[in-house]
Amino acid sequence: MPVVIQIKGLEELEAGVGAGVVEMQAAVKGAMTASVNTVMIKARELAPYKTGTLRRSIYTEVTEGGLRGMVAQDTNIAPYGPMLEFGTAPHDIYPVNKKALYWAGASSPFRHVFHPGISPRPFMMPALQESTDKIIAYFKVALDKVVLTMSGKL
Repeated sequence: MPVVIQIKGLEELEAGVGAGVVEMQAAVKGAMTASVNTVMIKARELAPYKTGTLRRSIYTEVTEGGLRGMVAQDTNIAPYGPMLEFGTAPHDIYPVNKKALYWAGASSPFRHVFHPGISPRPFMMPALQESTDKIIAYFKVALDKVVLTMSGKL
């Protein structure tokens, strides 16, 4: 379920840039970091809230020298995240450790129960979609800075 932002063709551009490679890498990494942080903040805003665990489980990662950024949800912390993002189909629930299911208030133990499923409540993809303009702006500023640096105007 992670959202991945990846830059393709930058190696070829770096080969033609020469001396400005360090500045370009720093600018691209900064833009990538700002981009994934923007998506993470929006995903945390849009994530369904009950205890805050789902929101806390959303994290970012920037790798490969800033060429790849990821916003993901840690399913070890909140295993229900994908179920909320994509929904679930109707299904039967059977007991795992006992012969029957029972909970406080149930009329009697049950061999199985029917769960009607849940509707999707997406938060990751809408976060990316709502952040697209900001992401483009971050990379435009970064690349403008690189061009100005290489031309000696900055």
